[in-house]
Amino acid sequence: MMPRLLITGLSGQVGSALARAAAGRFEVTGSFFRQPTDHPGGFHWDLRKDIEPVLDRYRPDLIVHTAALSAPAHCEQHPDDAHRIHTLATRDMARWAQRRQAYLIFLSTDLVFDGRKGDYTETDPVNPLSVYGHTKRSGETACLELCSTAAVIRPALIYGRSRRGDRGADEQIRHALSDGRTLTLFVDEFRTPVWLDDLVHVLLHFLGRRITGLFHVGGPRRLSRWEFGWLVARAAAMPTDHIRPASLETFIGAPPRSPDVSLDCTRLTTEIPFALQSPEEVLFQHQPR
Repeated sequence: MMPRLLITGLSGQVGSALARAAAGRFEVTGSFFRQPTDHPGGFHWDLRKDIEPVLDRYRPDLIVHTAALSAPAHCEQHPDDAHRIHTLATRDMARWAQRRQAYLIFLSTDLVFDGRKGDYTETDPVNPLSVYGHTKRSGETACLELCSTAAVIRPALIYGRSRRGDRGADEQIRHALSDGRTLTLFVDEFRTPVWLDDLVHVLLHFLGRRITGLFHVGGPRRLSRWEFGWLVARAAAMPTDHIRPASLETFIGAPPRSPDVSLDCTRLTTEIPFALQSPEEVLFQHQPR
């Protein structure tokens, strides 16, 4: 009998990709909220409400909590919802997993850091600048303190083909350029973009071995948002003259932007037997058709 895997956010970028990759290895069920899924194991679940009764109903052996309010600006406007989904739901999942000795993975974010340092390791102090980052950090703490069979993954900026074709960082850039819009991207805002397929590969590896602890998952290249956008356009043979460089010094808005949340993933390399690919490798070899 295959282990029962429950994925929250089954209709999202990471959740849907993980469900496809996990088929045949696990008995997959998963939840959605606003966006229905065509996955046969999908069910509606409002994570702002009771968590443990739903887990009691499905009794998963493994849980991957990918569901999130992923737009930081939306979290600023709806902090209570962000707190319920990122922090309280994670806390309740951790308590349930600990009692049942189920394995739990919580997907956090590189935005738990303020970006003043860059090249962050898992032992560096956090200092989130946004409601999104704060609530994700609180979820991390609950997960690791309440559940001895849990892992927290901090993915970097995620790119790659999503179920709807509009969730990956690269997809959003290509859509904007296809529509003739001008993109203003910062030359002094840095990430370590990770390919969706690589992130899913890491998650499957962790699920198979029930690896616990805190891990950064980012690609091998530190790139500015402008460099990444330029790469996406060049790989898709799209004009780059609609990509305008700008400095964070010109940014006005909320939440504040973190200048450099690039991740050091040395700890991850000691756990996985494969290397993560760079955006140059991926974008020029895996263009959507």
